[in-house]
Amino acid sequence: MKKFIKGLTIGCMAVLLPLAMKAEPVRAESDIYGWEDDSYDNYSGQEETPAQKDVYEETSWILSDQTIAKGVTQKIELASDLYYDWYTGGYLTPKNVTWKIDGDAAKIKSTGKGGKSVKIKAKSEGEATLTVTYDIEYSSYIKRYTSTATIHVSAPKIKQKTIGINKYVSDSASVEITGCNEYSSITCTPSSKKIDAYAYYSWWDEKMVLSVSGSKKGNYTVDVNIDGKNFKVKVNVFSAHYTCKASHSVDTWMDKKWHEGETMLALYKGETEQLKIKGLKAGTSVKWTSSNKKVATVNKNGLVKATGNGYCTISAKIAGGSSITYEVGVASKGAIKAVYYAIKHFGSEYSQAQRMSEGKYDCSSYVYRAYRDAGIILGNDRSYAPTAADLAKWCANKGYVIYDETDEVDVAKLLPGDLIFETGENNGRYKGIYHVDLYTGNYSSLTVERTKWYGDKMYNVIIARPTK
Repeated sequence: MKKFIKGLTIGCMAVLLPLAMKAEPVRAESDIYGWEDDSYDNYSGQEETPAQKDVYEETSWILSDQTIAKGVTQKIELASDLYYDWYTGGYLTPKNVTWKIDGDAAKIKSTGKGGKSVKIKAKSEGEATLTVTYDIEYSSYIKRYTSTATIHVSAPKIKQKTIGINKYVSDSASVEITGCNEYSSITCTPSSKKIDAYAYYSWWDEKMVLSVSGSKKGNYTVDVNIDGKNFKVKVNVFSAHYTCKASHSVDTWMDKKWHEGETMLALYKGETEQLKIKGLKAGTSVKWTSSNKKVATVNKNGLVKATGNGYCTISAKIAGGSSITYEVGVASKGAIKAVYYAIKHFGSEYSQAQRMSEGKYDCSSYVYRAYRDAGIILGNDRSYAPTAADLAKWCANKGYVIYDETDEVDVAKLLPGDLIFETGENNGRYKGIYHVDLYTGNYSSLTVERTKWYGDKMYNVIIARPTK
């Protein structure tokens, strides 16, 4: 009997124990550490099927803003290694991918297999919004991601496709790039290590520029990519400079050398001057042009002829697209001859005590003797120069003043040979004048021992033109 009871008890325990354990689900190690379980729902304790998976909406940053040049097609891909499943030990592939674009600046040209990539074509300058939606299916739920990006469409252009670097003037040169925006990306690839190229925004000029420098003479190229659009720029590195009569050229340096944009050829109407270029290879083609034929003309051999008062630029365009220039200023014969005298005697000794002696000058005797050499007497004395103040008063009485001290002087309208009287001192003299300079043109003037450069405007000066 005891044996029967004992056996019955053991049998009942064997039946009841599994029933009791079913009330507490067994937890996998992955649940303990928060990992994804492939088939188990931690909330219901039931096995899941794909149809039961919840979908959660989330924002993704998988896309980034793009800048594409007008007419360029760019491919954008979804990365395949962004979502990692720690449970399976692999990356999850985006599914149900859809692309959409809003705005007229760009359009979707095509999508890749499974929608994992898209080709965007930039149509017009402006902006468009690109949106992608895709699913990432985890073991127990699905996340539906949405990502947006702005497509900036630029319309880049390089204003000239050939850059000349005249090493006599500078080791570098630049050209303007237009049509970029603040998001544009520019890369430059030179054809040789002998040149360097880069693009930057010039805050001074408020424009984007391509700058190229060269260390050795020769012909090169630079491949420029702007927002996916390719340009090829030719680069010609050379060394050349002008020569002409030093007595007819003037600039703020006064070193008898040509400085591009600064050295000016001073001529009177009807006068000619032969320009020559040194440094070019024999047989190099040169095309000569004048910016204003009413001031000066130039023939095919570089012979310049003055035709009327004013200023112009003579350009020599060299084969390959490079140019070098020479400024020209034309005034009356008397004024130009006075300028020639001033150039010749520049750097003489300054002396007020011996202002009329050979090789010695003060400011007023300098301009007086320059004009006297041209056959024009400034003042009432043919042998002795008046002071600057007396000379200004004489010019006013003669009607030679073209700007008074109260006027704003437009420097571009001055001609070589004009007299610049500086006013404003309390010296008891006519209008407080204390100095006079001889204007030589191209925004510069001379006195005995120095040159002076001017901006676009002058103030507190009297300007006189002794000869028309």
